[in-house]
Amino acid sequence: MKKLLQIWKESFLFTIFSFISARLFSTVKTAVLTSFLWQCKTWINRYIIESRPVQYLIDPTHLTNAWYSSAFYTGITHGLRRLGNMIPQPLLPWNSFFPGLFLAAMLFIPYTIWSDTFATTSFFLLSLFYFAHHAQNRSGIAFALVSLILLLFWGLLVLAVPYQAARSMTSLLLGISFFFLISFSVRSEKDFNSILACFYLLLCTLCALGLLLRFPYTFPAHATLKDGVSFGEIILLLFPFAFIFPLTFSSKSRRALYIILLLLQAFTTITATQSKAAFIGFSVELLLLVLFLDFRYLPFLLFLGPVMTRTALTNLSQMWQHSGSYGSFFANLAAAFRNFWLNGFGVNRDVFLDIYHSTAFSAQAQDWLPDVAHISISPVYFTLLLDAGALILVVFLTYILRLAHSALTSLFTAPKKYKIYFAAGFATLIGISVSSMLESTLFAPRTLLLYWGTLGMLRAARKIRFEIDSPLEKNT
Repeated sequence: MKKLLQIWKESFLFTIFSFISARLFSTVKTAVLTSFLWQCKTWINRYIIESRPVQYLIDPTHLTNAWYSSAFYTGITHGLRRLGNMIPQPLLPWNSFFPGLFLAAMLFIPYTIWSDTFATTSFFLLSLFYFAHHAQNRSGIAFALVSLILLLFWGLLVLAVPYQAARSMTSLLLGISFFFLISFSVRSEKDFNSILACFYLLLCTLCALGLLLRFPYTFPAHATLKDGVSFGEIILLLFPFAFIFPLTFSSKSRRALYIILLLLQAFTTITATQSKAAFIGFSVELLLLVLFLDFRYLPFLLFLGPVMTRTALTNLSQMWQHSGSYGSFFANLAAAFRNFWLNGFGVNRDVFLDIYHSTAFSAQAQDWLPDVAHISISPVYFTLLLDAGALILVVFLTYILRLAHSALTSLFTAPKKYKIYFAAGFATLIGISVSSMLESTLFAPRTLLLYWGTLGMLRAARKIRFEIDSPLEKNT
């Protein structure tokens, strides 16, 4: 081979080829670098693309550095640190189990006495309790900063829009705060498993309650929710994380016993809701969990056969005959698959923004506007507030979209001991997306709260895997 290369380099043809290529390339290079188009490109790069305003738009690093160096950020974090030094630490120690208890309290309240005021007050007290314990840590300062910004934005929104319109935003902002509370509370695998235990106990208790309150089996099971559709979506959000909780046990017999008990209750209850969308979403979640976790769990799918007793068959029949219709199934299916990746497996930015901008239409009615003396709400203030809030919401939902995509990639790249966490998160997003093709109550207050809680679990799993803190925690 070396002799052939030497002969080629000593040949007359190689000499001619080298001469032509050297002259040609140098001529072309000189012509390109001295051309008008190249000079235009150089000028655009230097004076437009590399300018500071454009860099703020196309490079998130510049915007992040500007935020962390701003007087607002440094002043607020300094004030929060001083406040943390003055707050006495409670005698009761903080436990990652507390967010699960808060979630249980929210889901066990009957829909007839549900109150947004109670939910907001309870979360506010839980947030204060968390901040009192973590005021000296970066996570506590970061959570307090996020909560303060959301509270400030909510207060400005209440002044600009009617109270009834602001109520639709209360659940969304409360869910976002709960997202950060869960993700900041989880510091280790032990904390993560504690919340998984809450999900398991919560799902089993809700299923048992739904079946008991349904007696004598003449109406769909709904437990403490308003209808079977809402109850079905709650089960869909809880089931994947509840399913992986027994997988953390070392004993195989104990693991199998807990999984069988969960499948018995979940399958019977999901059919008792008579929600076709919930049943399809549950089947997809169970199939994905079996495929992504271990094929040895395939017998659990066969186990569902004997479970289909006369009651279960009756539930399936009633569900298929009497379920509500929400548009054409095939049209919803085609639209869902067309936007599947852009929606982030359930994280649909357009739907969230539509709910957000619905406050503008409610404000035009001038119904229940706050009557404050010597204060006149300017239309410019209202417009700027909505546009600024929409921009912040788009940035945050874009981050959630990246989090959903990260769950898919981590599902194949994460170590085996972390794989079950991402499998549960991915199955949850797929299940709720498939269910939403037919019918959905995702923007009901309790469903929305649990939805953001499961996203917080996904972020916590990612943080545990990489053993890193978020940029917000690092810079506080």
